[in-house]
Amino acid sequence: MYTVTRHAIAASRPRMSFGAGRPAHSHRTCQVRQPTRTSFVHRVSTLRTRCQAKGFGGANNTGGSEGNVTGEVDFVKERRKQRQATEVLAELLKAKDREAAAASMIEDLTEEFFMMASAYLDMAKKEKQTEVVAQVETALQAALKEKEKTLRPEIRLLNRLLRAKTKAERAALLSTDAPSLTSDKGYFFTLLERMAKDVERQPANQKQKELVSQLKAIKTEATRERGSLN
Repeated sequence: MYTVTRHAIAASRPRMSFGAGRPAHSHRTCQVRQPTRTSFVHRVSTLRTRCQAKGFGGANNTGGSEGNVTGEVDFVKERRKQRQATEVLAELLKAKDREAAAASMIEDLTEEFFMMASAYLDMAKKEKQTEVVAQVETALQAALKEKEKTLRPEIRLLNRLLRAKTKAERAALLSTDAPSLTSDKGYFFTLLERMAKDVERQPANQKQKELVSQLKAIKTEATRERGSLN
């Protein structure tokens, strides 16, 4: 399982804009101070439908009626997951104590949730919706903090390394949590390699290239730290 580490991959995927299809003179914004479940569900449902129409995900039909039925079933399941993830995000945004709310919904903090929240964050940043960015970032951080408590130490270490801003920060993390580099027959490196391959398969763009470079740096530094333990 590396649900939360895949959250970093989501940043490299194409996203729709908040303003897609909106007239240039429109001043509608996404209200976050008192978010409603309906508004969030409707907005994400619409955005995901547009993304799928442009080829960003969705079911693949294999041809014939059987392929069409399978595609429709997959689409319905995907939409249901998206709706559930959006409702969880709406609940977190409404909560006064977001960490407590995240802890109470820990089973709902799925990969789909983190990808959906990341999509909102990306779109808000592109539209320079500063209040939305601040609110979603806070909710996402609270969810990530609580989710990480349930993950194995190797996954927590990789997540923290991905969030580190500098080489010095990564070095400190690797030194502090060195046992995670050798536990379970080097599971950390298996996880790192799996994520690197996943990222390399994503559409090439600036964020994807930066993440590939970041993962290579982490691998080099982690390998060096592991060698110093012998």
